[in-house]
Amino acid sequence: MSEYQYYEFQAVDRPLTREQMSELRALSTRATITSNSFTNTYNYGDFRGSPRKLMESYFDAHVYISNFGTVTFMLRLPRTVLSDDTLALYATDDGLNWWTTDNHTILEWQRNGEPPGEWVEGEGWMGQLLPLRDELVRGDYRSLYIGWLSSLTNESLDEEEDSDDQEDFEDEDDDDDVSGTNRKEPPIPPGLGSLTGSQVALAEFLGVDSDLIAAAAEASPKAPINGASDRDVTKWAASLSEQEIRAIIARIVHGEGLRVQSELQSRYYRSRNESAESSQTARGVSGRTSGELLAKAEQTARERERQETEERERKRHAHLAGLASRFPELWATVNSLAEEQSASSYSKACTLLVDMRDAYAQANRSPDFSAEFARFLDRYSRRTALIRRLKEANLTS
Repeated sequence: MSEYQYYEFQAVDRPLTREQMSELRALSTRATITSNSFTNTYNYGDFRGSPRKLMESYFDAHVYISNFGTVTFMLRLPRTVLSDDTLALYATDDGLNWWTTDNHTILEWQRNGEPPGEWVEGEGWMGQLLPLRDELVRGDYRSLYIGWLSSLTNESLDEEEDSDDQEDFEDEDDDDDVSGTNRKEPPIPPGLGSLTGSQVALAEFLGVDSDLIAAAAEASPKAPINGASDRDVTKWAASLSEQEIRAIIARIVHGEGLRVQSELQSRYYRSRNESAESSQTARGVSGRTSGELLAKAEQTARERERQETEERERKRHAHLAGLASRFPELWATVNSLAEEQSASSYSKACTLLVDMRDAYAQANRSPDFSAEFARFLDRYSRRTALIRRLKEANLTS
């Protein structure tokens, strides 16, 4: 397999200047560069730029995907949108990280795993993930929690590989351990049981198991209606001072309109949450450990698999019951397929015969099937290709 690295950057709050676009062109002669984006695919060699520095200076979002197992998603937000204290609750060594500049907070979700079995493509991920930025501005922290969950997925895989080595440390005091299975769950955002499309995409991007999310969601409150009514916005806007309003207008005139919008939306939603209840009590607090969550996820997976098996069996039973009244017609179809003497027709005949065998058994008429099938075999005994397929389908010995 050849190498594949995909880089995409997006500017949201302010378009790139001509000078910035020229600076970016110096980093790559093959990249597609527009006034709000930079995109390039590498099948050999490496990108000469630093994604972290580009996010600090030019862009508001970044997607990186490689076929050797590393994926990264970054978002840049105004510094006032998210506090360091909030981010520290969800940050991990292998999942979600962040750093700050004078004016911005930059979030980084990352997964480092085994190379995927299928070819990976980077196109399309930016459009799916970028709405997370607006969700965070509105105080929706589910994407932060998904980042924390992704570290559990990575840890569980690492622990399976290192289980033998861990036996050497059984006697050590681990009362103060905050890693591995003893790590405490952070505050649980509302609405984990009803993720947005972008949050579902983030979980897929990071390889977070759906059963793990379902297990975590059991302790998550329902998502509140997060709209902004005209009345509430008007009341909040009236609380702004005249001096502040003048400063906002000046920033908009200077081209900071979209950044100002993000800051104001964040302030509005934060003030509304604070007036109702503190941000800590607005989210669920279960006190679960990472080990308990992983165990619950395994239980959830077993229950899901059981229900899926029952549903498949129910559908199979209904399908076979529907065949019982059509046996004469189905035997005619099987014979017609055998007469076509083609590989595809033989395969269709075998599939239908398996269904008919099971339908006869379900109707307590297995001897009738055996008699009809014996006549079918006698008629087409010289069709070696058909006989081979019948053996492969376990219809004959």
